[in-house]
Amino acid sequence: MDIGFLDRRLELQSFTTSTNASGQEVKTYATAVTVWARQEVSGGTSKFENDQDKSINQVAFIIRFRTEIKANWQLKMEGETFDVKAVLPAKIKGEFSRRRFLRIISESKF
Repeated sequence: MDIGFLDRRLELQSFTTSTNASGQEVKTYATAVTVWARQEVSGGTSKFENDQDKSINQVAFIIRFRTEIKANWQLKMEGETFDVKAVLPAKIKGEFSRRRFLRIISESKF
């Protein structure tokens, strides 16, 4: 893969929990790393949830290999937030690229 195709800037945010003043557990995200990525739109679906029609945009991002990224993270690109669903080895030119690139499968809800 030509690294020139990594043309999107992503903020990868790790998941943490904390307790607020009233003792409730609060889910928070903090930017762990900012990387260059290639965006691949995988598709989308629509579903009816809580009396509202919700669209789900499925997007894959290809990044250089990193070990710390987990499926409970989220990422931000150009102001849009995506939930990470899976982190997989990337298949480049029909072969899996061992420890060179990762494919991050994500969803954006709106």
